[in-house]
Amino acid sequence: MRKFALLIFSIFLLVFSSCSSITTLIGNDLSGLPSWVSNPPEDRFRISFVGFGSSDSAEGARQSALRDVLGRISQSIGRDAYTLYYREIASTGRIESLGGNVERNYQTRGVDGEYRHYLLLTLDDELYQKERSEEYGKMVERDGRIDGFLSEAVAFYRENRDVDAFDSVLDALLVTMEGDVLERDHESGRLLDVLLTYLDRMMLDASIDSNGNIEVSLERRHGILHPPIVDAPVRIRYTRSGIFSSDGIGEMVMRTNDDGRYVFSSSNPYIVRGGDLMISIDLDYSKLERIEEGLGESFLSPLWALIDEKVIFMNFEGDDEEGSMKVFAIESDSHGIPLDWNVAVDGMNEYFKSTGVEIDVEKGTGEDEEMVSGYFSSSGSSETVAIVHLNQDDVVFTSGRYLVYVTGSVRLYDRNGNLTDETDSLGAVGEGASLPVALSEAFRQAGVNASMLLLSFI
Repeated sequence: MRKFALLIFSIFLLVFSSCSSITTLIGNDLSGLPSWVSNPPEDRFRISFVGFGSSDSAEGARQSALRDVLGRISQSIGRDAYTLYYREIASTGRIESLGGNVERNYQTRGVDGEYRHYLLLTLDDELYQKERSEEYGKMVERDGRIDGFLSEAVAFYRENRDVDAFDSVLDALLVTMEGDVLERDHESGRLLDVLLTYLDRMMLDASIDSNGNIEVSLERRHGILHPPIVDAPVRIRYTRSGIFSSDGIGEMVMRTNDDGRYVFSSSNPYIVRGGDLMISIDLDYSKLERIEEGLGESFLSPLWALIDEKVIFMNFEGDDEEGSMKVFAIESDSHGIPLDWNVAVDGMNEYFKSTGVEIDVEKGTGEDEEMVSGYFSSSGSSETVAIVHLNQDDVVFTSGRYLVYVTGSVRLYDRNGNLTDETDSLGAVGEGASLPVALSEAFRQAGVNASMLLLSFI
């Protein structure tokens, strides 16, 4: 009901402003001006707008009047009429999509030498009302979507999921880029203030204990209490030096637990040899870049500055010793039949090479016990044998693309053939326009995920 009332009120303002605002602009002295300046013609089929502009040149005054009249239309239809129609009306005197024509022009020059230009623009009432009602409907729809995202943000915030709340406000801000909104609190500047508030309250910290474990914590600055921010993605970018005469560079993203923390063990291979770490809150930078592209670089400047302030840089000196492991990988289809390829094996070897860790992965065959005993009986030098099983789980076709899901397990055996550790939590998904592409990508990613897990054991 309130929005309907707003529509009625804005229509009243439109009718009133089409005649009264000219008086406001040029003063009450209308003597010598055409009657249509103060009393635009009334027609049941057309609606009139009067524009006024002044300049030290005749053409400048005309252009100023065009900008003025388009500004009045903008206020009425809720869209940027200048961007939409200026080039057309300046060159042709028409706005084709609204049935618009510049019906009258009147220009005079004052004793001060300044030109004053008046113009009468009429629009087809049916086209105008249609444009106005359609745009109003779009604004109502945008406001509804923004309300939904902001309500979602509030719910996340109450659950201490501040990063998810931040992301929901980003979604709301993206909606504002589609066009104007009715609610003032939904304007882009107001939403940016919300983002700044959320981010400013996020406190990222990291410390190293006596055993070389790195603990990352994320809390909310809120009065005396600092509640943990849970299930928040934290990005660790690492640069390790002195690994086989080259640097190892990469990154990983982990999520905070219910205490707002994540612990990187001193045996974790990303930091075990020492080097530099850059720790940051993993925000959705793809959305931020889209917003920056649509609203301009300067719009997000205060947010980028705050993001930079939240980054932590650390130096770590770790143990140079490296564990010893031999890996066999078995890749099977959905029926458990081994696949005649080495996609995951190749992916694992490439990943280990990129991290600077000498672990050899080869295609496995037969039962686990046979591979383990066969390796050690042939004088295998590694202390641990890892058996990785990767199996095609499901295939989904949606929106013209294939999604292939792969699940897997890892089992670790010592030199005596004893099972020392295991997990069945491996998983990956591959996407592609064709099934072979999606299948290959799924197994490659599953191999990478298995490698990341194995590295934590060396």
